[in-house]
Amino acid sequence: MTLNRYTYTHNNPWRFVDPSGHMPVWSLRLISETYDSGVVADWEASMMVFGGNLALGNGKHPSVYTPLHEIAQINVSKKLYEMTGQKPELEKSLETGETELFGLLKKKYEADIVLGNEVWEVKPLNGEDPKPQLELCKKIGGLTEGKQLKPISGISVFDQIKMEITFPNKGEAIYGMYIQNDNGTRTTLTTAAAAAIIARGLVKMTPAGRRFSPGY
Repeated sequence: MTLNRYTYTHNNPWRFVDPSGHMPVWSLRLISETYDSGVVADWEASMMVFGGNLALGNGKHPSVYTPLHEIAQINVSKKLYEMTGQKPELEKSLETGETELFGLLKKKYEADIVLGNEVWEVKPLNGEDPKPQLELCKKIGGLTEGKQLKPISGISVFDQIKMEITFPNKGEAIYGMYIQNDNGTRTTLTTAAAAAIIARGLVKMTPAGRRFSPGY
C-alpha cells in the first residue's frame, strides 16, 4: 500500500475512488451476505463492521458513526431478505447526470438500501431528514420509497449497547441506541453517547482500537 497506492482502488483510480476513507462497499456487502446466511450472530456481524472500518478504512481516525450507520444497513437488509427471499443492494450507485474532476468522472450518489425499485435511507434518531435524499433517489434512479416495516429491536452492537430501527415513513429507516440493563429496563442513548462508549470499549479491547475516535 505504501509503495503502490493505486492498489487501494484496484489499480484503477479513475473508476474507483474512496473519498471518505471508509471500508470498501464490497466489504460491507460481504459482511451483509454472511449475516444473512445465519453463519454469524448480530453481535458478531457488528464486530465485523467495526473491524472492517479499522482494517480497510483509509483514514487514520475512522469515525464510530459510520459503523453504526452500516450496522443499521445490514440489519434492514437482513429483514428484507427474510421477508422476500431477495437480496437488497447496499450503497447502490446512481448516476446524477453531472460530472466532476474537470468532466472526467461521472458524479454518482450511493443509495443506502435498494430492493427492486424501492429505496430506504438510513438515518440516526434526531439526525438529518432523509426526505431530500429519497427525493434524489426518485429523481436520478427512478426509485420509489420503500414500504414501512415493523420495528427491529434488540440488535446487539457492542457489549450491552443495543440498536432499534423504526420506519416512521416510507423509505425511512431510523436507528436509535440504548443500553439493555440487567433488570430488563432500557437506558436511551444519543448516537454521540453510544459512539463515545463504543470508542472507549474498542480502545480497551485492542491496540488497533486507538485508531477510532467518536468523530473527526
